[in-house]
Amino acid sequence: MDIESILKEFNVLRNRAMRSVQMVRGAKALESARKKYLGEDGMLAELDRKIAGLAEEARPLASQTAASVKEAIAQACARKLEQFALSERQNRLAEEKIDISLCGAEWRAGRRHPLIALSDDALEFFQSLGFSIILGPDIETEFYNFEALNMPPHHVARDSHPAFAVGADALLRTHLAPACVRFMLERQPPLAAICPGRVHLRQPGLDASTEIHRIEGVMAGDTIRLSDLKGVVDLFSRHLLGEEAGFRMRPVYCQFAEPCCEIDLTAPDPESDSDDPRVWENALLGGMIRPEVFENVGYDPLAVNGFWFRMDVHRLAEIRHGAAIAGALRENDVRLLRQF
Repeated sequence: MDIESILKEFNVLRNRAMRSVQMVRGAKALESARKKYLGEDGMLAELDRKIAGLAEEARPLASQTAASVKEAIAQACARKLEQFALSERQNRLAEEKIDISLCGAEWRAGRRHPLIALSDDALEFFQSLGFSIILGPDIETEFYNFEALNMPPHHVARDSHPAFAVGADALLRTHLAPACVRFMLERQPPLAAICPGRVHLRQPGLDASTEIHRIEGVMAGDTIRLSDLKGVVDLFSRHLLGEEAGFRMRPVYCQFAEPCCEIDLTAPDPESDSDDPRVWENALLGGMIRPEVFENVGYDPLAVNGFWFRMDVHRLAEIRHGAAIAGALRENDVRLLRQF
């Protein structure tokens, strides 16, 4: 084969490949055309092998022509692929076009959960009385959770605090009094502190919650009496339920407070038809701190008196909003939360 014939074949192959590339209608068809002409077993490779049969002085020109044809076909394939990509992008943008004349999505402002708002309201009230807000760790030791509060090992009082053990001497706190103990170990009386947080109790039943949100407080000094606790409860009940609110105290046993009382709150029910339109709801537990606790924190029990109290935030919500609503608040139904 002479040089003129092979150059003519290269020219025919280039023209045919250009027409084929221009006529394809998709990326897959384009890839098939590229392999047909530029693949290892393609038409250009087959024509390249004929160069070896040319005279030695004609081979450089044939090789240059082959490289030129290969580059032209490759560039044509690349341009066609860019056209397909651009067309696909334009089609996708047309399908995803946003009609700016439509009303936008409504965004509702976030707000505090009603239980959190109630807890914050109570903390602000106690701050106004001079209480300091303190925090404590969720994981406590046996000493802070039990022994410092007059509950030595194997004491029956620990049965009322079923705890989750997380180590040899570590457990999830069952009340917030340990935080009050830590505060008293760091401070000398007079003092007043309020502690919000979670406590963890092992509860029977699948529906029982093991996590309870509480608020506990302590006040200590040389002249603190049970009447001071009654005064604090009276002010808090009026703040929570209004000026017509009342309270009553019923004696109950507590290992680290004596005397200790369950405290019921009430407010007049305008919808009640009875002669006494009051419904009493248990809300707090509190009493005078025992001398053993003061000894454990380094106070002189003959010179220092004090009281302790606690309340469940969910119980306060039941009293303020009703049991049905307070129970539903735990489910975090947005339709209900938007009403607060």
